[in-house]
Amino acid sequence: MAACCRFYGEDLALPLRFGGSEAGYAEYVLDDGTLALFDVREMASAMGTTEDPLARSGDAVAVILGVESVDAACAHLAGRGVPIVCHPTDHPEWMLRTAHLRDPDGNLVEVNEPLSAS
Repeated sequence: MAACCRFYGEDLALPLRFGGSEAGYAEYVLDDGTLALFDVREMASAMGTTEDPLARSGDAVAVILGVESVDAACAHLAGRGVPIVCHPTDHPEWMLRTAHLRDPDGNLVEVNEPLSAS
């Protein structure tokens, strides 16, 4: 995580929006989006995975997409036959509601929406 944060934040000089290597999560500002890095062990813990996350090459990278409604996105995807790996869950510590699935190559995909500030 620290090496990736140095690469994206220092080598590529992407502005840090939130987090950092010590936090296990870092968001970098892109022109029209966000690059999010998440420590693989923390992601495995969040998803309730008991296997060693580093043993799975598919979890070395996750595609993270912001959506208007995680629940609506999951209903749509499930209706199209996409298996949901981790159903919608609130993560107040991240200020997000998330769900996880896999693309056809087995890459981890997260859909998320901000939790309300209330």
